[in-house]
Amino acid sequence: MNKINLFLIVLIGFFITSSAFPQNQFEGRVEYKMTSGDDDESTQMSYFVKEGKMKIDVKGDEEGSGSMIFDSKKQKMLILMPEEKMYMEMSMQMMAGDTEEEDAKDFEFRKTGEKKEILGYTCEKWVYKDEDNQVDSWLTDELGSFIFFSGPMESSKKARWQSELESDGYFPMELIVKDLSGNVDSKMIVTAVEKKSLDSSMFEAPAGYQKLQMPGME
Repeated sequence: MNKINLFLIVLIGFFITSSAFPQNQFEGRVEYKMTSGDDDESTQMSYFVKEGKMKIDVKGDEEGSGSMIFDSKKQKMLILMPEEKMYMEMSMQMMAGDTEEEDAKDFEFRKTGEKKEILGYTCEKWVYKDEDNQVDSWLTDELGSFIFFSGPMESSKKARWQSELESDGYFPMELIVKDLSGNVDSKMIVTAVEKKSLDSSMFEAPAGYQKLQMPGME
């Protein structure tokens, strides 16, 4: 599995916990740098958020580049395909079944009490463990909740740590994925945070893009 897919699984699979959108969410852009343990090359991920909408742009090799747009109010996701000038629309409810299946697996997510500063923001270390990986997550409560912490899908199984992340409003500043022997597999680190007003058109399919119709995807 490449590092882009792994980090998206970490973000989407671990952090979608609630149907409410945080009121203290900042508006602006966050830049992430993603690297893998055996690869000197890095991939950039840009995260944009505005009023319950989020966009992720990934810039890597040809296979790794792309964009996704999430709308928590309309409960839908758009996958943009720039080369084809097309986009695919998916209902977030479609993903709920997969999320519940992941919830049923044995895993642990706990805070350690360790703290450090990243780009001037105080962060606390949380550790996620499952049967294959450990993810060290440095989270701050100074930027509002990351949208995936309070995404549009409701879960019937909400653990104590999920409620705590949602209520306190945490944002991931650094993720380090390790195997169970402690070897670092991948890293994702925030390199820039910019609070600014964003144009609403950023969170829509670009002009000239055609919708890819796929039965059962909406």
